[in-house]
Amino acid sequence: RGYSTAFVGKWHMGHPRSSLSAADRRRVQRTQAADWKSVRDVVLPEYRRVQGMVREAGFDYAERLYVNNLYPEQHVLPSSMLLHNVEWIAEGASKFIAMRRRGPFFLVVSWTLPHNPDAEDSLSGDPRFTPGGLWACNRT
Repeated sequence: RGYSTAFVGKWHMGHPRSSLSAADRRRVQRTQAADWKSVRDVVLPEYRRVQGMVREAGFDYAERLYVNNLYPEQHVLPSSMLLHNVEWIAEGASKFIAMRRRGPFFLVVSWTLPHNPDAEDSLSGDPRFTPGGLWACNRT
C-alpha cells in the first residue's frame, strides 16, 4: 500500500494560526521554565495543531516538531525553553524506525542546528526543553 511516512524536526513550511490572543502568547513566552505547569495546558494544544498540520501535508507520523527557526514569536513556549534539542529529535526518528510495519518507509529528519540561536546556549540548557514543553512530561 505504499510507504509509511514520517517527519521529525524543523517543519519550516508554515505554521497553523494560533488560537491564542497576543496577550496570552506574551504570558506564555514570559513564563519561567520552572513554572512550566502553569502554561502546559496552553502549550500542548498549540503543539498538537502543528502536528496536525504536518499530518495534513501527508505524513503519517509527525513528532518532535519545531514549527520554524527558534524565534520566540513563532513558538508558543516559554522563551527560556526555546533551545535546540537534537536528542529529542533523534529519539523521535529512532522511534519511527523501530516501529513495526509491513512495507518500506520514508523518514525526513530536519535538524534545527544550522540556524539560530547559537548551539552553545542549547548545550548548556536543560535537555528536557522542547517545543512541546518538558520532554519528561510529554513522552509519546
